[in-house]
Amino acid sequence: MKIVKLFIIHGKEAVDGVIKDGSITEIEGDNWQENHIISLCYYLKDHYKDQPLLQQITYTHQIEGACVLFAKHGDVIFLNRTMIYHQSLEKSGTFIMPDDLTPAQQESLLLMKEMLKDFQRINICYDIEIEDGIINNAWLDSGYTKDATKVIDTYLQQQASKGKTTK
Repeated sequence: MKIVKLFIIHGKEAVDGVIKDGSITEIEGDNWQENHIISLCYYLKDHYKDQPLLQQITYTHQIEGACVLFAKHGDVIFLNRTMIYHQSLEKSGTFIMPDDLTPAQQESLLLMKEMLKDFQRINICYDIEIEDGIINNAWLDSGYTKDATKVIDTYLQQQASKGKTTK
């Protein structure tokens, strides 16, 4: 059974020679146990060919580090971290955000709220900086709740107050 392992909300930089600002790409995996990095590497075989840094991502990289490279490219990444524990389904995931969101990405984030409405926990990693090879970032966590998508609104309000959401 195929499942969506990652979502990419594209930014204003061209991908495969096309500007896809705000469009959402779903990257599927073969099953719940397949590592996210494997799904991403399969996707990269045919996409982002014009991005040499992203093309260096391999199966041996940590998925979070690979996603930071996408964020630095201007894309939003959502890692579907849903797991099956003892026959129960815990839906959770993590957004990794670029420095600035385009208006189209903001709209797509609001669309993602509907797509993720049954998730119990959503985290947002943002204000990412790499210093001496160490990744530092700010973090928002919905906690376990019936309306985990509210954290997206909190993030957008926070970024709007910093003037970081309309470039």
